[in-house]
Amino acid sequence: MKRVMLAVSVVGFLLWGTAGMMAGVGDNAAATTSTKKSKKKTATTAATTASTTAATTAKKGPQPTANATPAQIAAAKAAGQVWVNTASGVWHTSSSKWFGATKQGKFMSQADAAKAGYHAAKGGD
Repeated sequence: MKRVMLAVSVVGFLLWGTAGMMAGVGDNAAATTSTKKSKKKTATTAATTASTTAATTAKKGPQPTANATPAQIAAAKAAGQVWVNTASGVWHTSSSKWFGATKQGKFMSQADAAKAGYHAAKGGD
């Protein structure tokens, strides 16, 4: 009889998990419902976190990546140059967070940038 109960206990543990064994065989339906709710809550929380992270990133937009060295940026500021994003055709002044920080770009005078067909960034930075 003890061997049968042990076998049933082991099978019950494997089938119902720890929650089913702790709750008892009669309470298995409640334990399963609780586990399903817990999994659903975890999935909902993960989805909410992912959507919140995506929304925060979308609000911030792309972030600058330092393309020019600090020494190059300092020299360009001292010379009164602008940073031209060669991919978008927009130039940024030294007060912009994008100054020396787009993926593709170079420093040049504002007059040379205008002659080359580039234009100032919106917002006057």
